[in-house]
Parts: sequence; C-alpha cells; structure tokens
Amino acid sequence: MDVHPPKPPHLHDQSRYRAFLLDADGNVVRTEYLAAETDDAALALAEPMANGHAVEVWDGLRFIEHFDALPVSGYN
Repeated sequence: MDVHPPKPPHLHDQSRYRAFLLDADGNVVRTEYLAAETDDAALALAEPMANGHAVEVWDGLRFIEHFDALPVSGYN
C-alpha cells in the first residue's frame, strides 16, 4: 500500500525538487516542480525564476537554497 501522495507522472524517478516563488512578504505565490536529479541541477533551474520574486528550493522537506528577488528584466 502506497501511503505517499503520488508525484506528477514525469517526476516518479526523480527527487521531489520544488521551487517556491515568494512575494515581498514571503508568501508563496506559485510552486514549480523541477525536473532535476541533483541539488545543483535544481538550483540551475530555479535561479532564473528569481525574476521579480524571491525563490526557495526544496527537496521534499529539505531546504536547499533561497534566491533573493531580482528586478524584473524587461526590454530596453
């Protein structure tokens, strides 16, 4: 009997990496699953998401990294 909630189908064989995008008050505004097999790969996928939002990277309940929000990049 499986007592864990199922992961999205494309993540069954990978870690449970997620990026939480945070607003200025630290509230989660969006969660993104990261298709990564290592911490470094997850960080490489999450860092660009800090465009206007702070980002925290987690592997299940294990905190990995916090990226401060960067100014939103726009076109000049």
